[in-house]
Amino acid sequence: LVRKAPPKRDTAGAKAAIEISRWIEPWGEARFPVDVDFLAKGCHTMYRRDDPITQVHGAPWKGIDGFLRRNPDNAKEWWITYSTQVLPERQRFTKAHELGHYILHSREKEEFRCGPEVIIEKDTGEPDIEAQANQFASYLLMPATHLRPRIEKAKITFNLIGELAEKTYGVSLEAMCIRFVEITGERALLIHWNNGMLLRWSRSEPAKLQR
Repeated sequence: LVRKAPPKRDTAGAKAAIEISRWIEPWGEARFPVDVDFLAKGCHTMYRRDDPITQVHGAPWKGIDGFLRRNPDNAKEWWITYSTQVLPERQRFTKAHELGHYILHSREKEEFRCGPEVIIEKDTGEPDIEAQANQFASYLLMPATHLRPRIEKAKITFNLIGELAEKTYGVSLEAMCIRFVEITGERALLIHWNNGMLLRWSRSEPAKLQR
Protein backbone atom coordinates (compact mmCIF):
# COMPACT_ATOMS: atom_id res chain seq x y z
CA LEU A 1 0.00 0.00 0.00
CA VAL A 2 1.15 3.51 -0.79
CA ARG A 3 0.39 5.99 1.93
CA LYS A 4 -0.77 9.32 0.59
CA ALA A 5 0.78 12.43 2.01
CA PRO A 6 -1.66 14.65 3.92
CA PRO A 7 -2.79 17.75 2.03
CA LYS A 8 -0.57 20.77 2.49
CA ARG A 9 -2.00 23.10 5.09
CA ASP A 10 -2.99 26.60 3.98
CA THR A 11 -1.23 29.05 6.30
CA ALA A 12 -1.91 32.34 4.51
CA GLY A 13 -4.23 33.61 7.25
CA ALA A 14 -1.83 32.57 10.01
CA LYS A 15 1.14 34.32 8.40
CA ALA A 16 -0.80 37.55 7.92
CA ALA A 17 -2.04 37.52 11.53
CA ILE A 18 1.44 36.90 12.92
CA GLU A 19 2.79 39.76 10.82
CA ILE A 20 0.23 42.32 11.95
CA SER A 21 0.42 41.11 15.58
CA ARG A 22 4.01 42.35 15.74
CA TRP A 23 2.61 45.88 15.50
CA ILE A 24 1.01 45.63 18.94
CA GLU A 25 3.34 43.11 20.58
CA PRO A 26 5.31 45.86 22.41
CA TRP A 27 2.14 46.60 24.40
CA GLY A 28 2.57 43.33 26.29
CA GLU A 29 -0.47 42.16 28.23
CA ALA A 30 -2.27 45.43 27.51
CA ARG A 31 -2.82 44.32 23.91
CA PHE A 32 -5.49 41.81 24.98
CA PRO A 33 -8.32 41.67 24.16
CA VAL A 34 -7.06 42.80 20.76
CA ASP A 35 -8.39 46.19 19.65
CA VAL A 36 -9.43 45.16 16.15
CA ASP A 37 -10.82 48.61 15.33
CA PHE A 38 -7.42 50.20 15.97
CA LEU A 39 -5.61 47.64 13.83
CA ALA A 40 -8.14 47.91 11.03
CA LYS A 41 -7.90 51.68 10.76
CA GLY A 42 -4.11 51.74 10.89
CA CYS A 43 -2.92 48.63 9.09
CA HIS A 44 -2.80 50.30 5.67
CA THR A 45 0.33 52.10 6.87
CA MET A 46 2.05 48.78 7.57
CA TYR A 47 1.24 47.54 4.07
CA ARG A 48 1.85 50.93 2.43
CA ARG A 49 -1.62 50.95 0.92
CA ASP A 50 -3.52 54.01 -0.21
CA ASP A 51 -6.99 52.48 0.36
CA PRO A 52 -7.45 52.51 4.16
CA ILE A 53 -10.28 51.17 6.26
CA THR A 54 -11.85 54.37 7.53
CA GLN A 55 -14.93 53.05 9.34
CA VAL A 56 -15.63 50.10 11.62
CA HIS A 57 -19.25 50.31 12.72
CA GLY A 58 -22.18 48.18 13.78
CA ALA A 59 -25.61 47.71 12.25
CA PRO A 60 -28.70 45.85 13.53
CA TRP A 61 -28.46 43.14 10.88
CA LYS A 62 -29.83 39.63 11.06
CA GLY A 63 -28.46 36.90 8.83
CA ILE A 64 -25.28 38.83 8.04
CA ASP A 65 -22.46 38.83 10.58
CA GLY A 66 -20.03 41.07 8.75
CA PHE A 67 -19.51 43.11 5.61
CA LEU A 68 -16.33 44.55 4.08
CA ARG A 69 -16.97 46.91 1.20
CA ARG A 70 -15.67 50.06 -0.42
CA ASN A 71 -17.09 53.40 0.65
CA PRO A 72 -19.80 54.10 -1.96
CA ASP A 73 -18.75 57.77 -2.02
CA ASN A 74 -14.99 57.17 -2.12
CA ALA A 75 -13.59 54.05 -3.79
CA LYS A 76 -10.23 54.61 -2.08
CA GLU A 77 -11.75 53.79 1.32
CA TRP A 78 -13.06 50.59 2.88
CA TRP A 79 -15.72 50.08 5.55
CA ILE A 80 -16.17 47.18 7.96
CA THR A 81 -19.72 46.69 9.21
CA TYR A 82 -20.65 44.06 11.78
CA SER A 83 -23.94 42.88 13.21
CA THR A 84 -24.89 44.26 16.62
CA GLN A 85 -27.42 41.44 17.04
CA VAL A 86 -24.73 39.06 18.33
CA LEU A 87 -22.65 39.08 21.51
CA PRO A 88 -19.61 41.41 21.75
CA GLU A 89 -17.14 38.51 21.61
CA ARG A 90 -18.73 37.37 18.37
CA GLN A 91 -18.51 40.93 17.05
CA ARG A 92 -14.76 40.98 17.77
CA PHE A 93 -14.21 37.76 15.82
CA THR A 94 -16.32 39.08 12.93
CA LYS A 95 -14.33 42.32 12.74
CA ALA A 96 -11.09 40.34 12.75
CA HIS A 97 -12.49 38.09 10.00
CA GLU A 98 -13.31 41.11 7.81
CA LEU A 99 -9.87 42.60 8.51
CA GLY A 100 -8.44 39.32 7.26
CA HIS A 101 -10.38 39.78 4.02
CA TYR A 102 -8.98 43.30 3.65
CA ILE A 103 -5.38 42.17 4.10
CA LEU A 104 -5.61 38.94 2.13
CA HIS A 105 -8.30 39.32 -0.49
CA SER A 106 -9.35 42.92 -1.15
CA ARG A 107 -7.23 43.11 -4.29
CA GLU A 108 -9.44 40.38 -5.74
CA LYS A 109 -13.00 41.49 -4.85
CA GLU A 110 -14.88 44.70 -4.22
CA GLU A 111 -16.94 43.46 -1.28
CA PHE A 112 -17.29 40.57 1.15
CA ARG A 113 -20.67 39.75 2.66
CA CYS A 114 -20.25 37.13 5.39
CA GLY A 115 -23.03 35.28 7.18
CA PRO A 116 -22.83 33.04 10.25
CA GLU A 117 -22.34 29.96 8.07
CA VAL A 118 -18.89 31.18 6.96
CA ILE A 119 -17.74 33.01 10.09
CA ILE A 120 -17.50 29.84 12.14
CA GLU A 121 -14.67 30.73 14.53
CA LYS A 122 -12.64 27.77 13.30
CA ASP A 123 -9.31 27.52 11.54
CA THR A 124 -10.00 24.81 8.93
CA GLY A 125 -6.66 25.12 7.18
CA GLU A 126 -8.42 24.83 3.82
CA PRO A 127 -7.40 26.90 0.76
CA ASP A 128 -10.58 28.96 0.77
CA ILE A 129 -10.91 32.69 1.39
CA GLU A 130 -13.43 32.28 4.20
CA ALA A 131 -11.28 29.65 5.88
CA GLN A 132 -8.27 31.96 5.49
CA ALA A 133 -10.16 34.86 7.08
CA ASN A 134 -11.22 32.62 9.98
CA GLN A 135 -7.66 31.41 10.42
CA PHE A 136 -6.48 35.04 10.43
CA ALA A 137 -9.01 36.00 13.11
CA SER A 138 -8.15 33.02 15.30
CA TYR A 139 -4.39 33.62 15.16
CA LEU A 140 -4.79 37.38 15.66
CA LEU A 141 -7.11 37.20 18.68
CA MET A 142 -5.58 34.11 20.33
CA PRO A 143 -1.90 33.91 19.29
CA ALA A 144 -0.24 30.60 20.07
CA THR A 145 2.86 32.25 21.53
CA HIS A 146 0.70 33.89 24.20
CA LEU A 147 -1.85 31.13 24.76
CA ARG A 148 0.39 28.06 24.83
CA PRO A 149 2.26 28.94 28.08
CA ARG A 150 -1.08 29.51 29.81
CA ILE A 151 -2.44 26.09 28.99
CA GLU A 152 0.80 24.16 29.41
CA LYS A 153 1.34 25.26 33.01
CA ALA A 154 -2.20 24.81 34.31
CA LYS A 155 -4.77 22.13 34.94
CA ILE A 156 -7.20 22.38 32.05
CA THR A 157 -10.80 22.93 33.11
CA PHE A 158 -13.81 24.63 31.56
CA ASN A 159 -13.39 27.35 34.19
CA LEU A 160 -9.87 28.08 32.95
CA ILE A 161 -10.91 28.06 29.29
CA GLY A 162 -13.91 30.27 30.10
CA GLU A 163 -11.73 32.72 31.99
CA LEU A 164 -9.24 32.92 29.13
CA ALA A 165 -12.10 33.47 26.68
CA GLU A 166 -13.84 36.19 28.69
CA LYS A 167 -11.09 38.02 30.55
CA THR A 168 -8.01 37.63 28.38
CA TYR A 169 -8.96 37.29 24.73
CA GLY A 170 -12.54 38.56 24.55
CA VAL A 171 -13.77 35.67 22.41
CA SER A 172 -16.54 33.12 22.72
CA LEU A 173 -16.13 29.95 24.74
CA GLU A 174 -16.55 27.98 21.52
CA ALA A 175 -13.73 29.86 19.78
CA MET A 176 -11.51 29.38 22.83
CA CYS A 177 -12.19 25.63 22.97
CA ILE A 178 -11.41 25.26 19.27
CA ARG A 179 -8.13 27.17 19.63
CA PHE A 180 -7.19 25.12 22.69
CA VAL A 181 -7.63 21.87 20.77
CA GLU A 182 -5.51 23.25 17.92
CA ILE A 183 -2.64 24.22 20.21
CA THR A 184 -2.54 21.74 23.08
CA GLY A 185 0.12 19.06 23.28
CA GLU A 186 -2.32 16.79 25.10
CA ARG A 187 -4.83 14.40 23.61
CA ALA A 188 -8.06 16.36 23.34
CA LEU A 189 -11.33 15.95 21.46
CA LEU A 190 -13.90 18.70 21.01
CA ILE A 191 -17.50 17.76 20.23
CA HIS A 192 -20.23 20.37 19.77
CA TRP A 193 -23.57 18.66 20.20
CA ASN A 194 -26.87 20.53 20.33
CA ASN A 195 -30.46 19.25 20.31
CA GLY A 196 -29.42 15.81 19.15
CA MET A 197 -27.30 17.15 16.28
CA LEU A 198 -23.54 16.90 15.93
CA LEU A 199 -22.58 20.41 14.81
CA ARG A 200 -18.80 20.17 14.87
CA TRP A 201 -15.92 18.10 16.10
CA SER A 202 -12.16 18.43 16.07
CA ARG A 203 -9.17 16.81 17.73
CA SER A 204 -5.68 17.78 18.71
CA GLU A 205 -2.65 16.46 16.83
CA PRO A 206 -1.71 14.04 19.65
CA ALA A 207 -5.26 12.63 19.55
CA LYS A 208 -4.98 11.59 15.91
CA LEU A 209 -4.47 7.87 15.43
CA GLN A 210 -1.06 6.76 14.24
CA ARG A 211 -1.19 4.19 11.48
